[in-house]
Amino acid sequence: SQSRLILEDLKELFAPQFIVIANERQYDADYKSYYEFLNKFRANIASIDYDVQEYIAKESTVVMPLRATVRRTDGKKDIFAAIMLLKFNEAGKIIHWQEVYNVCYP
Repeated sequence: SQSRLILEDLKELFAPQFIVIANERQYDADYKSYYEFLNKFRANIASIDYDVQEYIAKESTVVMPLRATVRRTDGKKDIFAAIMLLKFNEAGKIIHWQEVYNVCYP
């Protein structure tokens, strides 16, 4: 919630058009729509820590089993077991961001 985020940050990592899928909810995104989403999403988040167990890469795709710890601004903490899948275009920009996660601990 307190970190600086500007559209140029997204342009460094993402293609102009990309897909975001979170637990089977799919969104077609661009810089502006994802920037607006992220600002709403992070409003009550103090920090997110990703503990990636492994990187599995094949061609332009990376799969990461991980554990995410989300600390909220009200002091609450959520821990998720997750799988993240990223696909990149030929310029190395993200064109597909997908997460499947389960809550482990409140």
